[in-house]
Amino acid sequence: MNKAMKKYWTMALMVGVLLSCGEEDKPVDCALSDLSVSVLAQTSENCSEAGSIELQGVGGEAPYAYSVNGISFQDESLFEGLSAGEYSVLVRDANHCMKSLGVEIGSDIPDLSVEVIIDQAAGCGGTVGQLTLVPEAPDAVYSYSLDGGAFATEEVYTDLSQGMHDLVVQDAAGCQDETTVYVPSGISYSMEVAEIISTNCTLAKCHVAGNGIPDFSEFSVIQQQAESIKKNTQNKTMPKEGVLTDEEIAKIACWVEDGALDN
Repeated sequence: MNKAMKKYWTMALMVGVLLSCGEEDKPVDCALSDLSVSVLAQTSENCSEAGSIELQGVGGEAPYAYSVNGISFQDESLFEGLSAGEYSVLVRDANHCMKSLGVEIGSDIPDLSVEVIIDQAAGCGGTVGQLTLVPEAPDAVYSYSLDGGAFATEEVYTDLSQGMHDLVVQDAAGCQDETTVYVPSGISYSMEVAEIISTNCTLAKCHVAGNGIPDFSEFSVIQQQAESIKKNTQNKTMPKEGVLTDEEIAKIACWVEDGALDN
């Protein structure tokens, strides 16, 4: 091959390589991509397991990566452990183009709501509380477990202490709903707490108007300061003058724990 011919083929090869590189490096306009994502299969959340969704990417350029809510991408198209709710699912192709789709995971968990009726307060530090459970769904038959006890269809519970109790409601299919129930002491502000505060705290040098501290002559102020009153009477920094009996301290605490009611 003469020098002229060799030079010709060398130049032709270089041009070919340059053109080829230019094609490969040309950026992809994702707005024109036919990439899309669809739901191949999905399951709802139920009593025994969470929901799931399987996605499928088409168009664009494989391979694909998938994400739920854009948190992270994975090669696997199946997502499990999803609670009921709305999600944004995404597919990303080899060109880093992305398309999204709104998906809703349903719930097959039944509503096991019950109305809790407090038939009798427990008393301050007492154990004579009583409650009745009434299913809100018509004709529903549930079994109950209170404070870790065995399940039973009994809807009336007696001899309950003041405070929070753990309640589990279960239907015939074994679905469960866990909640807490508060059994109050029944302490009355007007009958049992008001006099303690007025006698010991609304003195001339204490919680009255003009002293720069909360005015306990107003019930609304006492109600707002209820947690502080409970704390300070229990650690015996209140009242500043005089001493409360253990019974008086307990009554204040029970009233606060009941919600500092105007009762």
